[in-house]
Amino acid sequence: MNLTKVFLFPLPRVVYQPVLRKPLNVFEPRYVDMIHKAIEERIPVALCYGMTDEEDGVTRINHESLPYVKCIAGCGIPTLLQQNPSGPEMLIVLEPMFKVEIMQLLETDEPYNVALAREIIEFETVMPDNFISLKHLELEFRNWGRSYFADNKQFEEVIGSLSDPVLLVAAICEFIIENPGLKQAILELDDINDKVKILNEWVVA
Repeated sequence: MNLTKVFLFPLPRVVYQPVLRKPLNVFEPRYVDMIHKAIEERIPVALCYGMTDEEDGVTRINHESLPYVKCIAGCGIPTLLQQNPSGPEMLIVLEPMFKVEIMQLLETDEPYNVALAREIIEFETVMPDNFISLKHLELEFRNWGRSYFADNKQFEEVIGSLSDPVLLVAAICEFIIENPGLKQAILELDDINDKVKILNEWVVA
């Protein structure tokens, strides 16, 4: 099993679908340092769902307020967009890479968590019996987008880029679903067909 070194960035109630670009404000000095090192050394950053309590599917980390993270997380390589010249604050975007399972926390002298993680390969072909459900999801996203985007041209560009079912599912999770538990449950599925079914049930409900 090939393992990849990743930096862990725990955030409460945040789930990253690693096929989308994810903008983030980073202000805590240790994580600012982590991002700089990730950029310099091209080390993936796992954006983890941080938790205060232990439950199934989590691993313990060294963090004062979020001592646990979900083991399944999305990874990306950060790109610096803006740095505050008078302080540590920075604006970055995570360029999507892959989904991982955190396997082992490494002992380091760094003030942030470093781990070994296993890349997860997903099944991304939608089967014919889910085509109708997929169309329902596309309609749901279109209806949401018409009220969200003031610029119709921008709206059409976004819709056009979501002809890929994987991107469509990720966009619904990122922009429409508010429940982080549901977002994490969908992230943990490895088959696009299972994701389409659950999302369609959520739309109907």
